[in-house]
Amino acid sequence: MDFLPYVRHHITAKDIAEVTRVLAAGWLTQGPEGAAFERDLAVVVGAETAVACSSGTAALHLAMMAKGVKPGDRVITTPLTFCATANAIRFCGGEVCFADVDPVTLNINPKVVDEILTCYDPKPVGILAMHYGGRPCDMKALREVADRHHVWLVEDACHAMGAQYEDGSPVGSKYADLSCWSFHATKHVAAGEGGAVTSPDGQHLIDLHNLRDHGRNYDGLMQQLGYNYRMSDINAALARSQLKRLEANVKRLQELAEAYDAHLPATSPDCRPEPDEYDRFAWHLYPIQVEKRDELQEFLLDKGIGTQVHYRPVYLHPCYQGLGPGYFSNEITFSCPVAEKAWGRLLSLPLFASMQDADVTRVCEAIGEFYKAGAGQ
Repeated sequence: MDFLPYVRHHITAKDIAEVTRVLAAGWLTQGPEGAAFERDLAVVVGAETAVACSSGTAALHLAMMAKGVKPGDRVITTPLTFCATANAIRFCGGEVCFADVDPVTLNINPKVVDEILTCYDPKPVGILAMHYGGRPCDMKALREVADRHHVWLVEDACHAMGAQYEDGSPVGSKYADLSCWSFHATKHVAAGEGGAVTSPDGQHLIDLHNLRDHGRNYDGLMQQLGYNYRMSDINAALARSQLKRLEANVKRLQELAEAYDAHLPATSPDCRPEPDEYDRFAWHLYPIQVEKRDELQEFLLDKGIGTQVHYRPVYLHPCYQGLGPGYFSNEITFSCPVAEKAWGRLLSLPLFASMQDADVTRVCEAIGEFYKAGAGQ
């Protein structure tokens, strides 16, 4: 039986045709296709402006620079994320304050964020929230906390393209000062590599444009130190084509998640993610929490089924541990027991828009075999 990966990008004939069109036009670097993609993206996420760049990591870095993060500034973020979220703060010389997550949503907990902002002196300058697995954070609560403490709020929406806030508005349309996006091959909208920063009200537009192009303004004069974070027209053409399928892809992912929900309780009642208005999810991941996670992962691999762990808390990586005990004293970060407990149990099952219903059945039956054999006890 063919190997079933945990994620797989989907390229159609239309995608190929759009990329071929740009290749034939002769403009390969940042150009008119990128500008068109920015306009399309802003419409989809309900933003005033969008600035495309070379990756989601670049988007996060640009956002931190635009918000003025400087050496010594403290920024609050979640430990349960890809390392780029926290790294973007450190790229600017900032210090990372990790706030623990909610045990149900696995998103950053607004109550913990409020506690950190209340206790620290000097207090952190901002909050960088991340929508875990495509499930939106409680951005309304985070906005209230940010405003009460007079700090900025940026969202890492790299998992959340196509998701909605509780009121039904698109993620990226309100609450956050800036929203950061990824178009990596594993995302709902794939550019191969690519990213973007969007703003609901157009703030930081000139800074973002300049910073992604060596700090140069429209006259070509370098006003500040910037980076080569431009998106090529080749990547933009692919992203524009894929953006047209976003709604259909998210709908299909929701169907697959519901199929998992229907099958998993028969194999292990504790497997299924906690339901919470699934119609708002973007479903970048389908994470379950199980005992003997590593044994189950190995068992599934032997059955030709790929899985992943999302995530080891960032501060447990050697790069962060190497900062020394002083960095993780109570002056810099609170402990994150909820995130650490979840990390020991989390496993992301295969989930991508081109999956078949039979693939879900195959995964669930394999998990059932694992528990029937007593391996999960």
